[in-house]
Amino acid sequence: MNVIFHALLGLLLAKLFGISSMPSILMGVLFSVFPDFDHIPYLKKAFRTGRFGVESRSPLHELVGLVLVLLGSLLVKVVWPHLFLLAFSCGLSHFVVDFLTRPCRPLYPFSVKKVDLNLYPRGLKEMFIWDAILTATLGLIYVIITTVES
Repeated sequence: MNVIFHALLGLLLAKLFGISSMPSILMGVLFSVFPDFDHIPYLKKAFRTGRFGVESRSPLHELVGLVLVLLGSLLVKVVWPHLFLLAFSCGLSHFVVDFLTRPCRPLYPFSVKKVDLNLYPRGLKEMFIWDAILTATLGLIYVIITTVES
């Protein structure tokens, strides 16, 4: 899924956990998008070839990234105990959403076996359309929840 969707999901989770301070919300958003930082070195090639598959992921995006999210969440728990659940759930949500929408190598770098649940289109155009629809829907849900609360 795209980085905007992950960021919106972090915002929504912060809202659902009753987190309202901007630094705390940003912590959730950071944990939501952190696993995608590994795409940066591969972006030029991905745009050139039009392929954003498992090849654009480093070990930080699969099992190692999940361990880093857990360790980061535990560090957050030591410094800001009230943000542990937010940090962990935002980081974990990234992996869950990607697993549901993209081919993954869950045990990479220990195994290169790809897992694809085939719940999402694989064509670049169709994937882009579905990403846009789901991102807009999540954004609308966030706006509605924020408006209703006010």
